[in-house]
Amino acid sequence: MNRVQRPLSRAKSVFLFAQLYLLLTMAAWGLGGFGFALAVALAIIPFYLLSFRISPTLISTFFKGRELKLKRVPKLKGTLLELSDRAGLENSPRLYLVPGTAMSAFAVGNRRDSAIGLSHGLVRGLDSRELAGVLAHEITHVSHGDTRAMLFSALLRRMIGILALFAGLLAGINLFQVLVGSESFAPGPLLVLVLAPTLGSLMMYTVSRRVEFNADTVAAELLGDTEPLACALEKIGQTCGGGWEMMFSGDHFAWSPLMRTHPGTEERVQRLNRQTLSGPFVSLPLFDNRPSC
Repeated sequence: MNRVQRPLSRAKSVFLFAQLYLLLTMAAWGLGGFGFALAVALAIIPFYLLSFRISPTLISTFFKGRELKLKRVPKLKGTLLELSDRAGLENSPRLYLVPGTAMSAFAVGNRRDSAIGLSHGLVRGLDSRELAGVLAHEITHVSHGDTRAMLFSALLRRMIGILALFAGLLAGINLFQVLVGSESFAPGPLLVLVLAPTLGSLMMYTVSRRVEFNADTVAAELLGDTEPLACALEKIGQTCGGGWEMMFSGDHFAWSPLMRTHPGTEERVQRLNRQTLSGPFVSLPLFDNRPSC
């Protein structure tokens, strides 16, 4: 199952990198010419290499998360170990409890060393079946390499935004020079200011939405059942309004259905309810009984 899904996710990530990288270098070229574009393109490489070495412990340092000792929650431990095994992970992710009343979850790390953060609100608000659905979704992100891909993509988009701010400054200076008659109009900075941030966000969010749909699909196959994740999404949507799409983002584009980092919960639940399960775990669901949400 994962061997079929992982190349698809990897191909989307590579395509996203290529688009954002090209847009970043074009924006830099529009501002400072070939030399500046080359310098920006080369400066990104160390950040890409650094993304491979980001430790999952950043959850405890950055988000003030507290690691959950699985021996104190044996049922959750059994679920985590089983899902990790089904996903083919070399090591099970560590679980962290993150402060916050909102229902949210996220994953960091890679297939060998990873962690999943669960908010207080999520752990209190979901039952064991629904928590398993969320864990399956996040474990899928880890097994597909989505966590590093989206982190680096977000970095590229932020750098595009920084170039756009610089372009706005240059455009303002150029406009003043045009008004006093000392310089002619230079369209490059204005084009970068207007087009680069919007195109960068559009590229990232379009692909990341597909990644989320893919994670939902594979999570349901890992569980052998679509209902745990669908029920979790319904509760998250009712409590948080927008589901996961606003989590940790604070992005001003998140209101738009096209630009959300996560699709709307209603759309995700509908897709899960229509999903026809396949793979080796259809006859081995993680939970035998299927209570309604």
